[in-house]
Amino acid sequence: MEEKKQGSKRKTVVIVLAAVAVISLVAGGALIISFKQKANANAPKPDDLQIVTANSSYQQYEIRNDELLLSYRITLYNPSDKEQSGFRIAGLFKKDFENGVILDSRAPAREKLTGREMFSIAAGEKKMFNLVFAASYFRNENKPSQTMPSIIITTSDGREIEISDAE
Repeated sequence: MEEKKQGSKRKTVVIVLAAVAVISLVAGGALIISFKQKANANAPKPDDLQIVTANSSYQQYEIRNDELLLSYRITLYNPSDKEQSGFRIAGLFKKDFENGVILDSRAPAREKLTGREMFSIAAGEKKMFNLVFAASYFRNENKPSQTMPSIIITTSDGREIEISDAE
């Protein structure tokens, strides 16, 4: 009788452990799928905006208070058949961050004359933007880089797309 009880307990333990293992595998798989879907959501797509490097250039920089203001003329192309509106632009200034010129590698952009921070571009259009990227200045003696940063477009639905030399 004692043997039957121990055998029954072992079966119960094995079943519980098997159930826990299956649940762990299913949960882990769901997390991996969720992560891949999120990564794919931000991957560039053929209809995403593109930077036209031939028509984009560095303009100047200025230090005002504790901010480094980097001016660029950026031309974007919308290859899609739909207007892209309500998007934001930021720049990735990795070299300036690594060289200790700025405190964060990512700097938001605003239009130079109007201060506007949200942008739009018609379907099939190339549009030039005079932008100022504002970054917290570290008061380092190094001068900021004059190379074109990678551009991050944050779409109206929250998707972030990093673009650089695509034309």
